[in-house]
Amino acid sequence: MRIEELSLPKQVKEVILQSGISVLYPPQKDAIKAGALEGKNLVLATPTASGKTLVAELCAMKHILEHGGKVLYMTPLRALASEKYEGFKKYTKLLKGENGRVKVAISTGDYDNADYRLESFDIIIVTNEKCDSLLRHKSNWIKSVTLVIVDEIHILNNKDRGPTLEVTLTRLMEINPQVQILALSATIRNADEIAKWLKADSITTKWRPVKLLEGVYLKDECQFNDGSAIQIIEEKGNAPVLNLTIHEIKKGGQVLIFANTRRSAVSYARRTAPLVKKYLSSLEKHKLKSIAKNILSTGEKTRISDILAELSKNGVAFHHAGLSCLPAGTLITLWTGGTKKIEDIKLDEEVLSLNLKTMQFEKGRVLSTWQSGLKNIFRLKFTSSRQIIASGNHPFLSIRTGEILWVPLEQLKLGEYLATLRINRSETVNRKETDNVYQNYKLVLSDQSISFSNFREIYWDKIEYIIECGEANVWDLQVDKKNFIAENIIVHNSAQRKIVEDSFRNRTIKVISATPTLAAGVNLPARMVVISNYKRYEVGYGRFPITVLEFKQMAGRAGRPQYDDIGEAILISKTDDEQDYLMQNYILAKPERLWSKLAVESLLRSHVLASIASDFTHSERGLFEFFDKTFYAHQYGSTLIRTLVGKILLFLNKEEMITFMGKTLKATNFGHRVSELYLDPVSAIILREGLNSRPSILTELSLFHLVCHTPDMSPKYYPKRREIDELSLYVDLHSEEFMFPIPNETENVSFETFLGEVKRTRILKAWIDETSEDEIISKYSFQPGDLFRLIRATDWLLNASSELGKIFNHRDLLPRISNLRVRVLKGVKSELLPLIKLESVGRVRGRILFNAGLKSTKDLKQVPLSQLVSLPKIGLGLAEKIKVQVGGLIKNEEWRKLKEMSAGEQTSLFEY
Repeated sequence: MRIEELSLPKQVKEVILQSGISVLYPPQKDAIKAGALEGKNLVLATPTASGKTLVAELCAMKHILEHGGKVLYMTPLRALASEKYEGFKKYTKLLKGENGRVKVAISTGDYDNADYRLESFDIIIVTNEKCDSLLRHKSNWIKSVTLVIVDEIHILNNKDRGPTLEVTLTRLMEINPQVQILALSATIRNADEIAKWLKADSITTKWRPVKLLEGVYLKDECQFNDGSAIQIIEEKGNAPVLNLTIHEIKKGGQVLIFANTRRSAVSYARRTAPLVKKYLSSLEKHKLKSIAKNILSTGEKTRISDILAELSKNGVAFHHAGLSCLPAGTLITLWTGGTKKIEDIKLDEEVLSLNLKTMQFEKGRVLSTWQSGLKNIFRLKFTSSRQIIASGNHPFLSIRTGEILWVPLEQLKLGEYLATLRINRSETVNRKETDNVYQNYKLVLSDQSISFSNFREIYWDKIEYIIECGEANVWDLQVDKKNFIAENIIVHNSAQRKIVEDSFRNRTIKVISATPTLAAGVNLPARMVVISNYKRYEVGYGRFPITVLEFKQMAGRAGRPQYDDIGEAILISKTDDEQDYLMQNYILAKPERLWSKLAVESLLRSHVLASIASDFTHSERGLFEFFDKTFYAHQYGSTLIRTLVGKILLFLNKEEMITFMGKTLKATNFGHRVSELYLDPVSAIILREGLNSRPSILTELSLFHLVCHTPDMSPKYYPKRREIDELSLYVDLHSEEFMFPIPNETENVSFETFLGEVKRTRILKAWIDETSEDEIISKYSFQPGDLFRLIRATDWLLNASSELGKIFNHRDLLPRISNLRVRVLKGVKSELLPLIKLESVGRVRGRILFNAGLKSTKDLKQVPLSQLVSLPKIGLGLAEKIKVQVGGLIKNEEWRKLKEMSAGEQTSLFEY
């Protein structure tokens, strides 16, 4: 079946043809024949790369362009949501008659938000949890959805995330009985059963565009499921993963290594890199060197970015890199005119972008935002008197050795020219000087213009000085265009993860070592997939084999369409017996049937509460009837789920989250707030009980233990053997400060869990006591980035504690919690609170000021500017900024002298 034959608007078919697709794959043809374009519900259980996404896109365009419908695309992961968003953007040029063009949005975070802006979009891509949150906040636009696409439907089988998908999908079908459901997965054994629940037809096939071989490696040989085998030349001292990788690299292929943890993913990448390097050509090394520079120039300089950049020079990467960042307060130039602070930018907002190939302005769409923290912040001042603040590693467009290059701020020199955007013609610009600069490089940009009058041209502005100005909050702003304009300066935007993914897709990066989450749908196939270990560690229980379903998901990444005839997925064994076990139980086995995980009380209670708090159900009968429609009830019948829901109702009523008013169920203020905050009801009860009981000595440690004791806290840090004695001693010394009773050491699982809470508490305490991030990472052995995750979760749960404190009349604790939240976000002792409220003053600068005797805004107002400038890490720019904020006076003569001194010092600092 050809694209031209499809019953779709001509403009849709043109977009598909332009993407290089003219003929449908067999599974796609089957889906069309089964009624996908006629609104039939379908479950597509077809292998990776068999074209499920295209079927979803065709259905979406049919709904939008022919029926005026709205499409909801659900995914389990943010990364997958971003990938699908990128894929759907090609349709945004299509016209909907007189209603403008097709609009695509992505929404994956901020669960305490109804996100009303989504109402104006045609295709909305969300994570499953975000969709659940939107339903809890009663987003009315969901009633207008006519097509729901559920990617990775097999997540129903996941004990942690499956219940959310199941309940959310059940509610969507209840709200919109006529909605079309399109469920996608590569591995569903009982697709017919899923289809029956969804009132759908199912299409299952083993057809793949690339043949897949699955095998087991032992010693120097890998045996495959088709009876074939390959010999592997083993290098002495190399692990099997490394030998397999080199075998494939020698043949010109690419390898995807799946590791159990992020730490082991980085470890495999490090061990593989020097071996892969030997087989790279000079041209490949040149390209990889450029990629490494790009990685370093697109984000904060961290331990992890340095490692990633160094590995990428050798053609190897791991898949959890950091993000590019700009400081809070940076002004982003909008496509519609004007500017907006980076922290106020919303998803799908349109910003100004520059196409470096055509030197034309373009519209860039914001894909995501992310907050972090950064130390090396600098202020640039130009001869035109404009200024910009940016991180030391943020790249700017400059001219060097006859080329236009992206140069990190730290490498810029005084007098260097940067590309800038002229906002209005009243600006004082030395046209002659700037003309001479860009004429030499045939960049006659002064004639470029765009469709609105307040932006006219690009010119080259000269750096007058560069001053280091301290620590700041930073925001990642990921835009669909690589080059966008911030605070009137053209800057570069490209997340490090995207660099890795794109470099792997274009075959420059040869090896990626990743955690299993990469197997959950992100499109990064490789000629060979190596699963380094088939066992996972579970706290308190030890190591257990992964499911066949998980193995098949990872194996499905083997084989690159258009590049490979076959793909190889390989497990590693150590003995003949283990080889037989793996062959029988993974290679030749079928994936497990999908079973609902809804009937677990700890997972179900949040959804029962949400159904009542969002006014979706109003009675016990209505609640029972709703859960009768879930996949669990479909598999097991109504009796079990009704019994459990009834038990949860009694629990919620006992805990005063809901009330029975005759036959009517209503959520209390407590229940409403718990649901809105997206809290597990048990977390809310723990917070309430902790606030009510309080220990005999209430300290920061107490409040940290309060939030660390909740099931919602993440990441989970569990004690290592060498840490147990030290943690136990710490517990003895602070026993009166803990919010909850200390378990007996003989209760192995309970005590280990408690020590994990204590470990998190100690990390947080060290952070607010101003211990450096490097020291914390080194002492507690966790990955860079984990501290930020812990800080973010702690802030969320402290905020929840404060919100519940208002309900339960603990107002005496609110100021204390509020101060602790600030200290957690900034990582400071309480004595620095007055200082860190100043912009660009963080934990390091604040401590320098405090130790110099400047302990308040009053002190800062009175101190001479020269004394401020003389302090370490306090440059003239920051000193000026501090004075302005506290209302201090600056004498003109003093300012002139200090400015001259600063210019001289900066010349010596940056001429390298």
